[in-house]
Amino acid sequence: MSSDNPDPDNNPDTPNYQARYDLNGDCNIDIVAIVLVAANWGETCAE
Repeated sequence: MSSDNPDPDNNPDTPNYQARYDLNGDCNIDIVAIVLVAANWGETCAE
């Protein structure tokens, strides 16, 4: 998934992917983001 893909809601002011899943902030949800999740699998965060 990428910020370069066509925008599904046709609103250029919103991203076409969930930015919270772009863990390294490179405007792509790709293998790097998946590796970051896998490396932290099972951890929890305190809110």
